Amino acid sequence: PTVTRLQRVDDEETPPPELRSRFASRLVTSLAPPCVIPRILTPIASWNETGHESSSPELPFINSAEGRLYHRKEAQKETIESLQLSGKMAVLDDRFDHAYNVGTQLLKTAVEMHGMGSVELIPAYLLLGEASMGLSRIPQAEKYLSQAQWLMLKSPSCDDSVKCLVFRYLGLLYATIGQYEKARQTLADDIYHASMKYGCSDIRVASGYFHMGNVFFQEDRPEIANSFHSQVLTVWKSFFLQVSPSLGAADSDAVKSPVSPLSSQISVAQGGPSSLSDGISLDLAEQMEAINMLHRIRLSREKQIHSGMPSTMLLDVYYTLSLLYHYLENQSLMTEFAGKAVQLNKSQVNPNMELAENLTYLLNSAS
Repeated sequence: PTVTRLQRVDDEETPPPELRSRFASRLVTSLAPPCVIPRILTPIASWNETGHESSSPELPFINSAEGRLYHRKEAQKETIESLQLSGKMAVLDDRFDHAYNVGTQLLKTAVEMHGMGSVELIPAYLLLGEASMGLSRIPQAEKYLSQAQWLMLKSPSCDDSVKCLVFRYLGLLYATIGQYEKARQTLADDIYHASMKYGCSDIRVASGYFHMGNVFFQEDRPEIANSFHSQVLTVWKSFFLQVSPSLGAADSDAVKSPVSPLSSQISVAQGGPSSLSDGISLDLAEQMEAINMLHRIRLSREKQIHSGMPSTMLLDVYYTLSLLYHYLENQSLMTEFAGKAVQLNKSQVNPNMELAENLTYLLNSAS
């Protein structure tokens, strides 16, 4: 039978379902790129189970011009997603040369798929800009980030999820060159657009709070800086408690609110737990970002504890880190930070009993 007869044949000539599925699978695997084969075989498997054609929309013929274009675009989409993740992870691991190379390939692929001037190029320009800042190539970073900003401004329908990232990296650029007022203004725009998109307590807003706190530290205003970092901890604690329903929701207000390579701290194969509650999960880059962010706050507060900072602020960091490593199923690091939190909590004049219960649960879960 030919490919056209595979799509539609008379009922009296329809071959048995198992034979039809076997033939279709061979045809797909011989002609389609490996990265899209699972997507094509899914409706075929459904056809085999029911003995009838799937009710889902039919895919274009794989040997037609339309089909080849479809499969090419699907492959490009997967390539772009893979490059974005690889680039984010490289930046978080301070491998800026690699991140820049990934950004160059990402921009090339995005241009091939969407054309010049598309808002879809913004993630590539942001990655190139961030990598350039990491390599201390400030003029080059300004060029890439200006291009991303121009694409955002000329697209009135640009989504808040994109706008917040453009303002975030512009804020980081201004902070890098010492223009702190501009940095605060653009990071405020980041927080605004991220909050409009996700809500002000979402983990995707936490980066804006974190970077804003860092700017205030650079301006030698530690009280304001610590308040922003406390908001980061509150957001992450809320997330970890949400995905770990067995933990009691200790009142976050009761705890006033050099690390090894990040990838080595993610102990679960393929990037940690895929889902703990209601399908909520973090990808590898998000896990690495959380590790980076929370440990930088830890290092900052461990230094400040010697200059009169309340110990409850350090306790808050240790507790949040213990929740992080509980989520990542890294029992060793979870036990380390939960143990530190227990000792600090016991040293308080009025220990937080709800917090003590949560810490006891965490430590018992490791035994």
